[in-house]
Amino acid sequence: MKLQAAPFLHGPETLRGMMNRVLWALLPLVAWSFYKYGLAALAVIGTSAVGCWAMEAWLRPVGAPVRGLLGAMPPRAPDASPWIAGILLGLSLPPGTPCWIALVGAVVAMTLGKWAFGGLGHNLFNPAVVARVFLQAAFPATLTTWHPAWQPGRFTQLIPANLAWPMMAPSSDGISGATPLGLWKFSHQPPDWWALVSDQSQSSLGDGAPGLVLVLGLALVLLKVADWRIPVGILVSAALVAGLFRLMGLGPGPLFHLSSGGLMLGAWFMATDPVTSPVSPKAIWVYSWFIGTGIVLLRQWGGQPEVTAYLLLMGNAMVPLVERWLPPTPYGANP
Repeated sequence: MKLQAAPFLHGPETLRGMMNRVLWALLPLVAWSFYKYGLAALAVIGTSAVGCWAMEAWLRPVGAPVRGLLGAMPPRAPDASPWIAGILLGLSLPPGTPCWIALVGAVVAMTLGKWAFGGLGHNLFNPAVVARVFLQAAFPATLTTWHPAWQPGRFTQLIPANLAWPMMAPSSDGISGATPLGLWKFSHQPPDWWALVSDQSQSSLGDGAPGLVLVLGLALVLLKVADWRIPVGILVSAALVAGLFRLMGLGPGPLFHLSSGGLMLGAWFMATDPVTSPVSPKAIWVYSWFIGTGIVLLRQWGGQPEVTAYLLLMGNAMVPLVERWLPPTPYGANP
């Protein structure tokens, strides 16, 4: 007689297959960032992705004592999750980020964001978001310095700041600017709709193409990798609050908030992380509406123009409490 623990029914879906589909969905964003920023995009994203992979390879055997203390299961076979975390981290960084800072972010993502909790499946927070918030706090000047896109020599040379030595101030190249969110927040300039639509404004590597992110996010939903309720809840709640502010004369309106900053990338690729997002439908709606509403509120009244990463971390932190308050329906029970 064979004894085994639940679940007793297994479907054809595998963790490796899900991760591979997310990775393939991210590659068009990497290609677009390369087309927009050139070698600088490959340097930043490549450093963070390879750094996450290397740290994962080192921490899998070293992390055994941590897993034992936390009561976590042994690590599964290697998958694409470190590459996904590294690419998402790189896409959330400005194109002029020094490569050593991207590497620091990769170390933080894999240590504090993932393996400190026992590895994949046990982490409370999205590793890429943990690293992005850490870098924002540790290197605020670098993480808020932006460079225009479509520079003529972008395919043959890096941005000088990419090659800055650790703990040394990068040389100024005279082309730094502000994002549309920054211009609206601090300079009170009206939004340049053409710059947003044509992707001509300064941004992080993955923030300047909301239409492409939307298409790739819908592909994840169709492939049943992401739960559609999470991005829909975030985008609808953000649009409603932004629309209310617009009626009150306090903001630029829903389209600006949805198409600028990291809201699209965070809603479709970070908030939908199956490890750090809720399971029950009711908890999902609370989680997503909290993130979407909070982003617009803090953009309006907070001290920084871009707050998506902070709301994602807060959303991850509230997941255990929300699911305890709104638990999922047990299998076979009446809903």
